[in-house]
Amino acid sequence: MLLAVGAITALRVAYSVWWSPYELVADEAQYWDWSRHLNWSYYSKGPGVAWLIAFTTHMLGNAEWAIRLPAALSFAVVMLALAWLTADALADARIAGRAAVFVPFIVSLAPAYQLSSLLMTIDPPALACWALALVAAWRAYRQEAGAARPGLAPWLGLGTALGIGFLFKYTDVLLVPGLLLFAWMTRASVRWQRSWKRALSAGVVAIVLAMPVILWNARHGAAGAAHVLSYVDAPGGDQPDQGGGAWSWRTIAEYPVVQAAVIGPMLLLAIAGARPAGRERSAGGVEANLVRFLGCAAAPMLALFLLASARTRIEGNWPMAAFLSAVPMAATAVARGVSLRWWRATVVYGVLSLIVIHAPLGTAQLPMVGRWIPVHRFYGSRARIGSLGDDVRSFRARTADRGIVIALNHNEAGLLAYYLPGQPMVASAGAFLGERRSAYDFIAETDLSSARMTGRPALFVGGSPDVWRTACRCPDLTLVDSRGPLFETSAFAR
Repeated sequence: MLLAVGAITALRVAYSVWWSPYELVADEAQYWDWSRHLNWSYYSKGPGVAWLIAFTTHMLGNAEWAIRLPAALSFAVVMLALAWLTADALADARIAGRAAVFVPFIVSLAPAYQLSSLLMTIDPPALACWALALVAAWRAYRQEAGAARPGLAPWLGLGTALGIGFLFKYTDVLLVPGLLLFAWMTRASVRWQRSWKRALSAGVVAIVLAMPVILWNARHGAAGAAHVLSYVDAPGGDQPDQGGGAWSWRTIAEYPVVQAAVIGPMLLLAIAGARPAGRERSAGGVEANLVRFLGCAAAPMLALFLLASARTRIEGNWPMAAFLSAVPMAATAVARGVSLRWWRATVVYGVLSLIVIHAPLGTAQLPMVGRWIPVHRFYGSRARIGSLGDDVRSFRARTADRGIVIALNHNEAGLLAYYLPGQPMVASAGAFLGERRSAYDFIAETDLSSARMTGRPALFVGGSPDVWRTACRCPDLTLVDSRGPLFETSAFAR
């Protein structure tokens, strides 16, 4: 199992260094840009992703592969944690060993996890923390159930994993109601009232580690919380009327279809493996309780996004953590030789998706299939933005670096910041053009509403003269280059 995890991780790193056609996607570029402005938290996300990228780029430089290295390493943690959890819960040692070996391959065959392991977003480290939290919570349960003398270590591990996970992705907190549901379901066999002090210690550790996000939101009027609520079109969001209050049956129906597509036949394989064997079918069996444990862990996240799908479209990666619960059950099914047709389907589906994901430019040339590959989202920014380099260098030289480079939105701002020569600071005008705010509106060097920006020369990238006159007062707006296009004003003002 260790050899499999090491080989898969090494191949992912090698692919990222030498063979990957992926340029930074918009999210990655933004997170890298945040890492140049380290803070306690950010408008749309916790600080974890920026801190992690800052560490790896400080050690290894600003290359794309260095930014992405934590993604591959995070999935190594995911595979190791789930393999341990699987082996610990199975009564038959022979089956347990075989199942643990299959875990890395099952994780690596799911399309959602394949793509996530190649891109440095908030998902890989959040998934690693979720997997570690599952391990710690399971170990705490085993101890409280009498398999070992109860100790504080697994509870502290649970609190640490939850707290750090929250710094990457707020939805990691949804593991908590799942664990409470499992505690209620096992209340007849486990005297949980004896463990309240240990559980409280886990909660304290988690809250302390999550404090950077809490403090940042307290200082900024709960702006981050408002952003999250707006994302699912919930009351209290900073764009509460975007969905019009109407339910959408189309997005409700789309939610399970998209999830089935990004996870693949592994879900059906997991269902086959969810039935414990032999004496473990009894309610008190360790393996039977693992199935309950994993089901409870996944339920709150899946249910919350199902409710949210009534108002907004759920992206395929949002509930990814919940489907980690399927991996031990799927590995158990394969180890027992149960439902091998679904194992074969999982392998075929996984290999096909691996080809598409790892060779996207070639796949995009295929008839019928190619139109579904969003090449523009991960390829072409380097050449497009690089062609603007001479104009930007000239502008910065003429303005003695006092000039502001301004993008149409936060996605473009991150890409410009990374791919422009010299990697200048780039601001986003999205909030002035009808879009929701972004992290750039809370960073001093890029906050266009700040008085320090008034009167400075500005170079606008993209859009049209009418668009920029909507965003600011710039009577002397002139076209610098039709590529981009680029517009310049001598004195920016809101």
